[in-house]
Amino acid sequence: MLDDHAVVIADGLIERVCPLAELPAGIETRDLGGAILAPGFIDVQLNGCGGVQFNDSLEAISETTLEIMQRANEKSGCTSYLPTLITCSDDYMKHGINVMRAYLKNHPNQALACIWKGPYLSLEKKGTHNPAFIRKPTSEMIDYLCANADVISKSDPGARNGGTTLYQTVERRRYRSVRWPLQCHLRSGTRWFRRRHYLRHPSCTMPCRTSVAANRA
Repeated sequence: MLDDHAVVIADGLIERVCPLAELPAGIETRDLGGAILAPGFIDVQLNGCGGVQFNDSLEAISETTLEIMQRANEKSGCTSYLPTLITCSDDYMKHGINVMRAYLKNHPNQALACIWKGPYLSLEKKGTHNPAFIRKPTSEMIDYLCANADVISKSDPGARNGGTTLYQTVERRRYRSVRWPLQCHLRSGTRWFRRRHYLRHPSCTMPCRTSVAANRA
């Protein structure tokens, strides 16, 4: 806790934290009246809140939905979030990117980027995802996602040159099958212990984690 300090903002970014006595003369100030200034939470995967779902329909994938979600988040101290689209059609995905780009233009520090949950999943372990939309990525869609990587938080193999960090879901795979992404600059992963074989299955979890850590170093 820092008393009698200020956070200096320049061009929308935090420039520094300094004692009040060190503030430049004439700088515009805002007094919080004794309130505590603290970082907000960031929800890294949010399908919906505040009574709306970002992926309910084509009409629901909208800036209005994002604004409702933002207001609902702020009530619990969440100041930024990643709206999530679950497995859907290419048209929905492209529409989601267009909406995200338009929203970011006016609200750069709220909904930060889209995150995709699917559609390039395993049918065997699809969970609640609609099997009609589960598919393999086409070259056209990979190119499209790479070209719009600036508004996408998570994409799929092929996105490295587009500036997107590769982020793998490992739910039920052998160690050999997760080795190749490490050579394609995989940087992180999720769901390491979920949806493994019902009885026993050789685990790739710890070797993959070790390899990712080594790759980062």
